[in-house]
Parts: sequence; structure tokens; C-alpha cells
Amino acid sequence: MLVKRRYLKYRSRMAHKQPPPKSFVDLIQQWPSIAEFARETKQPYERVKRWRALNNIKPKYWPAIKAAAWARGWGWVDDTLLARLAAVASKERDAA
Repeated sequence: MLVKRRYLKYRSRMAHKQPPPKSFVDLIQQWPSIAEFARETKQPYERVKRWRALNNIKPKYWPAIKAAAWARGWGWVDDTLLARLAAVASKERDAA
């Protein structure tokens, strides 16, 4: 099972032709539209707009984002990536 999961994660990364996102904004833009991202993550459209404007997503929403990404075959969206994006966003806020 572990080998299969690793293979699927590897395969999904190889299928992903774009570079990995460098911010939450980049991650949201992977979807065709904000409305589709909101629908797939089961979040209100206005909340998603706020996430994009602030370049920040609270960890309590990460499971919904991971589930939506995995449903699209994007196994590269995981806790590690989301934590890295949160750290980048935090540094940007502190620098401002």
C-alpha cells in the first residue's frame, strides 16, 4: 500500500506540467476559476477571494484543499506544501 501511494504521488507530480506553486495565490490559480476552486473545496466564494487577496489560508481549511486537489489527481498538494506556502506568506507579512 505504501509503495502504491508513493508511486501515485510520484506519478501525479510527473503529470503536473506547471512548476509547484510558490504561494497560496499560485495554488488557487491552478484551478480554472476562483468559483471552481470554491465549489470544489466547499467554501464560500467570498472566503476564497479573501484567501487570494491575503495570500493566506488557515490550516483548518487545508484538508478540503487537499481533497479537492487529490480529486483532480494532484497528489503533490500535501501538508508539507501547504505548510511551506504558509511559511512564505508569513515571511511576506512580517516583511511588510
